[in-house]
Amino acid sequence: MNLINLLDYGNSVYDLNKKINGLSRQNDEFPTKPSTVLKMDIAMILTRMPSIHYLMNSIDSPSKPMRKLFCKGEFVPKTHALRDCMTDTDYHQVSKILEDMVYQLKRNKFFENHTYRGKHIVIADGLEEFETKKNISGLHNRRHKNGEEGHYFKALGLMYMADDVDIMLDLYPFEKNDVKEDIEHNEKIKSEGEITVLKKLIPRFKEYYTDICVLDTMFLNAPCLNLIKEEGMEAVVRLKDKKRLIYQDAEKLFQSREEDESYEIVKRIELKKKKYSKASKKKTTSDSQEYYFTRPISGENLKEKIVVEEKTVSHPKYESYIKVTEEVIKKVQVWEDEFELTNYQHGNVLVIRTIETTKKDGKEQKDEMYLVTTLLEEPSEFIVDLMHRRWDIELRGFRKLKTTYHLNHLYIGNDNAIRLLSYLTLIIFNLVELYFNVHTKK
Repeated sequence: MNLINLLDYGNSVYDLNKKINGLSRQNDEFPTKPSTVLKMDIAMILTRMPSIHYLMNSIDSPSKPMRKLFCKGEFVPKTHALRDCMTDTDYHQVSKILEDMVYQLKRNKFFENHTYRGKHIVIADGLEEFETKKNISGLHNRRHKNGEEGHYFKALGLMYMADDVDIMLDLYPFEKNDVKEDIEHNEKIKSEGEITVLKKLIPRFKEYYTDICVLDTMFLNAPCLNLIKEEGMEAVVRLKDKKRLIYQDAEKLFQSREEDESYEIVKRIELKKKKYSKASKKKTTSDSQEYYFTRPISGENLKEKIVVEEKTVSHPKYESYIKVTEEVIKKVQVWEDEFELTNYQHGNVLVIRTIETTKKDGKEQKDEMYLVTTLLEEPSEFIVDLMHRRWDIELRGFRKLKTTYHLNHLYIGNDNAIRLLSYLTLIIFNLVELYFNVHTKK
């Protein structure tokens, strides 16, 4: 990763340097500036350092690679001064930088030009991070199966999904008064908390031109779906609670009849090689393109590559070799029907059941999934694909934030500092995604 080019891009397009330099502390008597600390935090995030101590060792090492971050004569804080500054700098200032970045994307017509299969998709999911055994003010608590009590930061993350890039739109912390302290009914309270926060945010989804909200099973709630429809949007929600009547009704109905549709997902690889003559003094080049498509069920076996095209074309200066292979990676059976959802005020919802057959370690395995959607006209293949992409986002988005960017590591035991780091990590995540998946490709 070229950090200099990445940061230059962030400064020129989103004016990050000026905004970071404009941050202030609540107590200006201390010499450590928020801009200095945030530069250190950015270095820590971008270089994947697991703790502040790693950062300090890098600054104090004989080679001093991190010294280049600072201006001549700039005061470089020690660990305790860095922690104090993060505690004393209001996190709302950093959340405002993220908000300005998203607003700049809107002004640059990012949401208009980047869609997923022609639709504007927003994914909402709960994010739990920085879990610790310490009882820190502002964190939520839960009791694990082994009897231990953990404290963690809890928020609702919003991610925009497009064909070429996915970005974090915002992070909405769950304020502690949104969740009652009742360990015995922890799951029920968790559900009420997430729904409460989502209802507050739904009216803002239209700022991102949202067409469809993809949600976890927690949000299969008539008031939520009503509000989404009233704002002119649609919803796709995972259904996995077997105690719900809509699940039981669908299970009985679908198991008593043949599937409504079946198709297979095929991976196609196009390989092109150019072998130049010795006189041209050029090296052999190779280019490979991979993409997926669906088609009706064929007689081909799972995970069996078939050559559909292979040819060699001679040119005056080089020889071109083309090979196209196809491989069936999944076979899908689909059942669908309209059902009535209690208190849902916009007609019926569509319930879809899928059984997907894949091959792993030489053995076929079947996976069943149910989902509910307010989309009644879209092809079922598109709706099922959206739910699968939601799990991709879980891996490439939320999990990446926790592992690659160490958002699950507690750097400092303070609620304000935790929120400051959370928003700063989202800014860096977006910067990297936009730079490598949009800017450099252009």
